[in-house]
Amino acid sequence: MGALNSSSLKNAGSEWIGPSSTRTCSPARHTRLSSLIASNSNRCFTGKLASLHWRRKCRQISREDKRAFRALISRWTNVELAALFTEMESAWAVREMVLLAEEARPSTSSLATDLLSAWQNEIVTDCFVIHKSVRYAAHSFVLRARCRYFCDFWDSLFVEPSADGNTVSVAFPHDNTSSEMFKAMLYYIYTGEYDKSLSEGDRQHLTTVLQRFRCVFFFFFFFFFEPCCKSTDCTSHLQLEAVRIKVGFDPPFIFHFFFSVDSILVMSAATRSGRGRNRDYRLKCSGAILAARSKYLRSLIEKRIACGQKLEIVINEHLFPRSYAHIILNAIYTDRLDFSKMLEGCQVSASSLTEVQAIASGQRHLAPLRHAIDIFHIAQFLSLPQLAHSCEDAIVAQISVETVSSLWNWAFEPGGSAFVRRHCTAFLRTEFSRICSSHVLFELEEDMLRDCLLSDYVQCAEVEILETVIRWGEHELVRRMEEREPNLIANTTHSISRKGIRRSELNDVELKNILANLLPLVRIDYILPPFHQASFSLNFHPM
Repeated sequence: MGALNSSSLKNAGSEWIGPSSTRTCSPARHTRLSSLIASNSNRCFTGKLASLHWRRKCRQISREDKRAFRALISRWTNVELAALFTEMESAWAVREMVLLAEEARPSTSSLATDLLSAWQNEIVTDCFVIHKSVRYAAHSFVLRARCRYFCDFWDSLFVEPSADGNTVSVAFPHDNTSSEMFKAMLYYIYTGEYDKSLSEGDRQHLTTVLQRFRCVFFFFFFFFFEPCCKSTDCTSHLQLEAVRIKVGFDPPFIFHFFFSVDSILVMSAATRSGRGRNRDYRLKCSGAILAARSKYLRSLIEKRIACGQKLEIVINEHLFPRSYAHIILNAIYTDRLDFSKMLEGCQVSASSLTEVQAIASGQRHLAPLRHAIDIFHIAQFLSLPQLAHSCEDAIVAQISVETVSSLWNWAFEPGGSAFVRRHCTAFLRTEFSRICSSHVLFELEEDMLRDCLLSDYVQCAEVEILETVIRWGEHELVRRMEEREPNLIANTTHSISRKGIRRSELNDVELKNILANLLPLVRIDYILPPFHQASFSLNFHPM
């Protein structure tokens, strides 16, 4: 794909779009474009046009373009119009494939997949459940969080200390449950889904077993309730009642579940001298969940378990600010990115100066975008691919005419996102007419313009593209002239004033060198078709 590799120009003759001798026949043989669209053979195409209704608001076709296109096809035959529609449908199909390719990125695992992998691979397991003399390695936090039976009877069950002293063995007394059904129950506890290998009858039987042992897909309320239990006063009846109504469990179970966490995440504010101006921020969490979601945190937890140390993970606050702690932990526990979970006192006030300036200028507030970029880098550092994808989606949702240039520059840097970069280029292709008529055009990098013009789907006329490229080149030339000629007399920045420079004073050779990589991407043949009479009398050269 691309302007240089366009097959429509290479394989076409001199009459590829011009009128032919068959177009001089009787008007009775000619059909209108509307009748062809309404025909049964093109219902598929009309459906695709209907799905593009929202794009009409993005770019309105000018009256001159409509008039030129109407004059071009006014005397075409039905066969020629059908060929045009076939070409358009083919181009539409290719464009859909391009959009799918732009959406492609490495797949990530969900919370259920990570927990299942941690159970099957025995990652950071801290207990064994014995059923019919078979030991099943498991995580006590997950069992107690998603099965009321294990939570209520954990202390009363027969507990045997293991040989290493770090794990416990819990005897499951219900031998009337088959081994296959017991493993299916554990599968559901970890994933919240039925095992795909079960038959319909086994699923119905498993449902009865799950109801008997009160296994629920209940796991993440810990994080929602945890902020109000950071202080020593955890006996608020209103808070406990709110959680009880939300999750359907009694307060004793809630307290038992809260104090079952085994890890502490510490955001250290210490400087090089070892002293911090603020106290370290501590947050209780489950080491099993952290190890299941992050390879980096897993290595730290496994190293501390092997050394017999306390599961206290200390991260410098410059790498992991405390303001994002609740957002990131919420994403680890729920696979959802929620900026409302930001620590109190760190949110940007709605009445702040930045918000007022954004409202006055008609622009959107960029605080969520800044937070998404920061959390994206933290997710990459902690090896949290699912959270990184959620941040990329949040960043892409904030792409606008004002932010597309800065986001493309950020995505192109080391540690950036190729997914965001592709979406910035796609946005530039779609909104090229709006961008070329604004000051944002002069903020675009040459590589960004080149990536855009390489596509066959720039939503702009070739004449407008040529004018835009020349204006961008002239602005770049003036900028280079300003850098070369500083003012040696006054204390101003430059001796050249943009308003004082005339086009005749610009160096054509230097301008041609600046646009050397962009002008070949402009389809001059689309501006002057081969059958145009001017092409026989003029030898058009851009420079």
